[in-house]
Amino acid sequence: MRIDKKLVLVFLIIFISFSPLLSNMYKAFALLGLTVIVFFNFSNKSNKNFMALFIIEIILLSNATLDLFKIEEIGEYSILNMYFPLCILFGYIVSNKFNINNYLIYIHRIVLIIALFSLVGVTVYTYLPQIVFALPEYVYMHTRHRTAFIFNVLTIGRYVIQRNAGIAWEPGAFQLLLNVGLYSYIKFCKGKNLFVIIVYLLAIVSTRSTTGLIIFAINYMILLIENRESRAIRWFSLLVIVVFANEIRELIEYNLSYKINFEAVGFNFRFSPMIQAYISGKSNLFGLGNSQYKLLYEDLGIGSFDSFSQIFVRYGYFLTLMIIIRLFKLIKRYFPLFVIIAFTFISQTIWFFPFITPFYFFTLDREEGKDEDIMVNKRSTTRSIGTLKI
Repeated sequence: MRIDKKLVLVFLIIFISFSPLLSNMYKAFALLGLTVIVFFNFSNKSNKNFMALFIIEIILLSNATLDLFKIEEIGEYSILNMYFPLCILFGYIVSNKFNINNYLIYIHRIVLIIALFSLVGVTVYTYLPQIVFALPEYVYMHTRHRTAFIFNVLTIGRYVIQRNAGIAWEPGAFQLLLNVGLYSYIKFCKGKNLFVIIVYLLAIVSTRSTTGLIIFAINYMILLIENRESRAIRWFSLLVIVVFANEIRELIEYNLSYKINFEAVGFNFRFSPMIQAYISGKSNLFGLGNSQYKLLYEDLGIGSFDSFSQIFVRYGYFLTLMIIIRLFKLIKRYFPLFVIIAFTFISQTIWFFPFITPFYFFTLDREEGKDEDIMVNKRSTTRSIGTLKI
């Protein structure tokens, strides 16, 4: 059986980016090795965005150099000063090996399988939670959880947190994978298959992520608009509303009460550090730097959860502007993708992920990715999930 090297590559990108089973040190070494492999083993495509790479790397490396003058001993120097530039370089190299459409289609193929496994995990922790505690244990950010390697279960002591984290460290990150996969399926599928849509729906709903549900609603509206004449999709939409009416109401009430309410603990827990990060960063043109951030974030209360304030407080105005510009380039041809990434940036620190950085550099001046061997179609979706021809 012939192995699709690009399919394996995209899986490794997803695993390195989202899995909590690898420490940052192991991720750095794994990414370095993968960068070398990708550079020498995949054919190049034309890419006009070298100048963007050059500017971003100059900002990152200049900041890393300034960091040396802000520390008293070498042990205070942050490894992120090397890891972040590597992530950006990797994104540029990947953008030279794929075009954006191909990359998105491969993401869908892999994420659909991950979503299916996650639903098996949801079934297990819902109806047979005792099995969860027979799984291997892992430690992430001083907390202990259980893992089936491609499906992670969040736990507190002997209790299971009933939210679908999938392959990721937490549900809010996993929803990004699911929504990008669903968007890719909607955009490139020649015929919609309800089974695939139901898998994505159940996986996203089971994350119970506010951001994920909002993005899914946007994705699904696009699906409805583009398939107005599909009676199956219309009836399915009605069925979803009827069957999940109570769950939808409870989720809306919960999010209004605990996450969107300005006086709620959840709101303050997330947004106070973000505001403090902007306040601390506004007087630093080039940011605090990674080493200073590491030393001061607890005292200053700047341990924010979002990408934009993290870029701003660490690197200042110029890198923040560059990343925003690179994201806005997606709007013209890939507006839903822009919404998915931008919304998730507001709730997750993912701006440097190897999964994300290729999107900063893809060439978007023409429609690409029409290769017959990877185009998604309804027949291939239903034919064989086991061979990943989906």
